[in-house]
Amino acid sequence: ILVIGPVKLGQTTGQSNRGWSLGTDGTDTYTYLDVGIGTGNPQRILHSSIHDSTNNNMSYPLRLTHTTSGTSAANIGTGIEFEVETGDCNNEIAGLIDVQMEDVDSTSEDAAMIFKTMKAGATADEKLRVSQYGVIANETANTSYDFRIESLNETHMFFVDSSTNRISIGDSVDNP
Repeated sequence: ILVIGPVKLGQTTGQSNRGWSLGTDGTDTYTYLDVGIGTGNPQRILHSSIHDSTNNNMSYPLRLTHTTSGTSAANIGTGIEFEVETGDCNNEIAGLIDVQMEDVDSTSEDAAMIFKTMKAGATADEKLRVSQYGVIANETANTSYDFRIESLNETHMFFVDSSTNRISIGDSVDNP
């Protein structure tokens, strides 16, 4: 295991020098680069690549791990945040993918993958959950979040209106 620090990576508008350096004295002197793991030609800021003989199964070039110094309990997890600049020097967390353990008991562990997005400037909240119970839309029972399935010619082929607890097929109009 190789641990290096402090390291700063990034890119500044107009930056032409691409490389890397380590500030051994803790200073913020650094240059910018794209980091490749398993590739000598990274195409993104962080580019992980795997080349092996597998041609009919999954490969996993990335792993995100959360460990704890305490005792693991329900809802421990790890996630990915998607941050976007929404104004001059103003970044917002626009979406998240969380994976959490709903049950951590040995041999009965259950996990959920949760998708969260921002709406109307509010903190991103849960819109979709995939868990041991299947796919759950609007787990938080928020009456502002409807659910719909689209077909080739109909944008509301199957529509659940969360504010009235009604289902429509073929349109989004609630006609009881």
